[in-house]
Amino acid sequence: GCFSDPASVRIDAAVRPSLTPSGAQVACYGESVRVEATPGYVSYRWNTGDTTRAVDLVLTGDYWVNATDAGGCVLRSDTVTVQLRNRIEPDITIEGSLNLCEGDSVMLLAPIGYLSYYWSTGETSSRIAVRRNGEYHVTVYDSYNCSGRSRDVSVSLRPRPDKPSEAAPAAAPETEAA
Repeated sequence: GCFSDPASVRIDAAVRPSLTPSGAQVACYGESVRVEATPGYVSYRWNTGDTTRAVDLVLTGDYWVNATDAGGCVLRSDTVTVQLRNRIEPDITIEGSLNLCEGDSVMLLAPIGYLSYYWSTGETSSRIAVRRNGEYHVTVYDSYNCSGRSRDVSVSLRPRPDKPSEAAPAAAPETEAA
């Protein structure tokens, strides 16, 4: 509990620690959310077991801290809710052959439903027409600005075969004179 020095009477209202950021927080896959408690307390104990003033949270859940003030009062903060987004792994859909002849093209389509798209070619639509050999991938972004990159798709280009040329007429076989 709380205690005071009997030689002096001073009543301080205990102030609960606050968390920064507060409320609901969203982080992308592989990232963390750093949450800090108000400075000035003697000790801190998070519901994670951490005893530092700030924690880096990497799991979805509700978090709070119990902070002990100089008078020995243990005060609980509000709760911060952390949501970690799932990994984004876009698969490219291929319409056509990846083995092109000169002049042909193949359509590469990113999955629909993302906020924005960025192809290795610099294009920003959800689909691209490819006419050259090379490695192609797309990075997609969701409404939280979380991103994911597809695997590379390899396109090869074969030269058009030469047109058959008209063959010279065959020479008449020589005959032996009798």
